[in-house]
Amino acid sequence: VWNPAMESLTGYTLDEINRLGWYQTVYSDPAAKERARLRIARIFAGEHLRGEEWTITRKDGESRTVLFYSAPVADSSGAGHVLAVMHDVTEQMAAKAALRESEARFRATFERAPVGVVNVAPDGHFIDVNQSFCDLLGYSPAELMEMTTLDVTHPDSLAESARMTRRLFAGEISSFVLEKQYLRRDGRPFWVILSAGLVRAPDGSPLHAIGVIEDIDRRRHAEDALVRLKDQLEAIVTKRTRDLVDANAELQTITYTLAHDLRQPARHVAGFARLLNESYGSLIPDKGRHWLALMTASAERQAELIGDMLVYMRLGYKDVVREPIDMCELAQELCKAACDEDERAARVAWQVGNMPAVTGDRALIRVILSNLIGNAVKYSAHAEAPRVDIGATQEQGRPCTYFVRDNGVGFDPAGTPQLFGLFQRFHDPVEYPGNGIGLAIVKRLVEKHGGRTWAESAPGAGATFYFTLQTEDTGDEHRTA
Repeated sequence: VWNPAMESLTGYTLDEINRLGWYQTVYSDPAAKERARLRIARIFAGEHLRGEEWTITRKDGESRTVLFYSAPVADSSGAGHVLAVMHDVTEQMAAKAALRESEARFRATFERAPVGVVNVAPDGHFIDVNQSFCDLLGYSPAELMEMTTLDVTHPDSLAESARMTRRLFAGEISSFVLEKQYLRRDGRPFWVILSAGLVRAPDGSPLHAIGVIEDIDRRRHAEDALVRLKDQLEAIVTKRTRDLVDANAELQTITYTLAHDLRQPARHVAGFARLLNESYGSLIPDKGRHWLALMTASAERQAELIGDMLVYMRLGYKDVVREPIDMCELAQELCKAACDEDERAARVAWQVGNMPAVTGDRALIRVILSNLIGNAVKYSAHAEAPRVDIGATQEQGRPCTYFVRDNGVGFDPAGTPQLFGLFQRFHDPVEYPGNGIGLAIVKRLVEKHGGRTWAESAPGAGATFYFTLQTEDTGDEHRTA
C-alpha cells in the first residue's frame, strides 16, 4: 500500500515503486541504498524504528529529510509485512540548522567582541560575561557569575548606576548610556561607557539586560587634563589681561601727563619769543631776531607734534559708536571745509563719485577722510592743475574699497610698508610741512573698524590711498545703502 501522501513526498506512484523497488528508488547513492537494505532487514527481523532520520531523493532529484517510523505486523492469514510512516521534516531541520548557525555566530561575536558584553538579571547578578569584560576587571567568568554589577562599580558611580538600572527594569526606559567607573580586581578604578538595553519575554516581562562596556579611561584622563590646562590658561590669560589693562591705563595717564607738561612749556617758549620780538625787536640785532624766529617756529612745531600725538592716543582709545553714514555727503562736506580753510584747496578740481553708505563711527570716519583729503591737497599743491578724486570700487564677493586719489608729487613705492607708521616722512618738511602722524591715525582708525589700508604711487605720478571698513558684527567689510 502506498498512500497519496507518499506519492507527494517521493514523486513516485505505487506501480513505479513496485516495479523499481522502494529503497532502490528513493536512495541515490550505493551507500545509502545499502544502509536502507540493512534497515529494512532489521525491521523484518522484528525491530521497531522510532523516528530515525533518513534522507531520501525524490523522483525530480530533490533531497528531503524524513523521520522514519516502522514496525513489523502480520495479517489474519499470518503473513508478515511492515507498517512504515515517513514524516517530512526538511523545513524544520533547515530551520534548526539555521538557528544553530545563528547561535554559533552570536556566541562567537559575544566571546570575541573587543568590548565587554554582559547579560544581567533583574537582581543585578551576571548571567553571562564575555572574555573582554573579564579582562577589563581581572576576574574569571566563574567569579563574576557569583557577583552583581554593584560589586564591581566604584562608590562614586553607585547611586546613578543603580538609579538607571532600576528605571530600565521598571520599564520607564528601554535603554540608557552612562559614563561610570568600575573597580578592577586590584581596586584600581577606571572609566567606561556603559550602553544598556532591556530584553523582554514574549509576555512583555523583563528577562535580563544586555550591556556593552567600552573602556574610556585614557580618554577621560586626557579630557580631565585638558580641562585643567584650559583652566590654567584661562587664569593666566585673565591675569595677563588684567595686568595689560592696568599697564595701559597707567601708560595712558603718564603719557597724557607728559604730553600736557611738554606742550605747555613749548607754548610758553613760543609765546614769550613772540612778545620779546614784538616788544624789543627794534633793539635786537638781525641775527638775534632770526634766532627768535627759529625758536618760535621750533616751539610751535613741538606744540603741534604733541597735540597730534594726543589726538592719536585719544582716537585710539575711543570706542566705536556705529551709525549709518552717507559717504558721498560726508566727502562733499569735507571738500567744502578744505576749500574754506586752505587756499590751496580752492585751486583743486574735486570729483566725488558714488560711494556706498556704511554703518560706522561718524567722528572717526570723518577723521579718516579728512586726513586723506588734507594730504591730497598738500601733495598736489604744486601740480599745474591739481585734482583730487574721492570714490569707491567694489568687485563681486569682495569688500567695498574707498579711495582718495591725487595727481601730486607721489612717492617711491619701495617705502610703502613704512608709509602708515608714526613719524614717517618721504618729502622735505619745509616744502611739505607735517609731523608724519596723519596716516598713522588713518591706519589706526580703519583697523578699529576692522578694515585695512594700503596705497599705490610713483614719484611724480600722484598717489591713491585705499581703505576698507568692516561695518557689521557679522564680519562683512561693507554694506551698501
